Amino acid sequence: MEGGGALFIVFIFIMLGIILMDMEREAKARKKCTELASSIRIDGRTLFLPEKTRLLRGTLRMKGEWIGAKHRHYSVQRELRTAGEFTSDRIELEPEGFFVFIGENDDAWVELPVYVIAEGRFRDALISPVLPTYRIEAGENSLGTSHNDEYAHLRLETGRGTISGRLYTSVAKCRGARVELIHPESKGKEKLVEVRGSGEKDFERRFWEKPLILVMDRNVSDPRKLREAFGARRVLEGHGKYEVLLTMDVPLKQDEHAGTELLIEPEEGFPEGSPEINVVV
Repeated sequence: MEGGGALFIVFIFIMLGIILMDMEREAKARKKCTELASSIRIDGRTLFLPEKTRLLRGTLRMKGEWIGAKHRHYSVQRELRTAGEFTSDRIELEPEGFFVFIGENDDAWVELPVYVIAEGRFRDALISPVLPTYRIEAGENSLGTSHNDEYAHLRLETGRGTISGRLYTSVAKCRGARVELIHPESKGKEKLVEVRGSGEKDFERRFWEKPLILVMDRNVSDPRKLREAFGARRVLEGHGKYEVLLTMDVPLKQDEHAGTELLIEPEEGFPEGSPEINVVV
């Protein structure tokens, strides 16, 4: 066998070994998190742990994407920012900011409030309370753009956990208009409404409402697994600075745009319903 062929076989065995090791790590992490999830009890606004332990409180940020040209693989960057620690057998639940974006191409940007178990049999397991409450403010409630004598207009309204409105268009040569919700930092984007030709259409966009308790592993959890918890392949949910962008589709020329900032922050209070516990590994 020539040297190149031998090196290729060695490379294949190395890659296979890495894959098997990753699968073993994931299986162990899933078993640990599943056991922890089954041991958690929630009573009102208090989450009870199976035992007293040292906890780190902070924020977990995860970014995921496919990288590499010849040997593509999914890369996950995880960053834990701690803000304090305490020892207890319980966690007092309160709404905090969270953000989850997962695109069709698996690009992911996640920021979650977390409690990290720092010792014992559940060491490195994370508990993330996703308790959605919203205060939504729009910079402008009326957007308009035009091209020659053609125009598009958006009336935008905000409510508790919702944005809604109506898109009007009056066009002849232009194809119509659309409105998108954009999260600039993560590059997450979602089309809210579109009108082809002249006409009008209403829309309503409700942000995530169901309270969740996510049980994860600080070293293994994959942001793509959050799709199951949020019940969709494409996810754009949570707090932060967004943009609502109105675009008029102009053929053979540059499209016309008008936009406004949308600020979404946690609201005082507690969401309705008992939190659903999900293992995300």
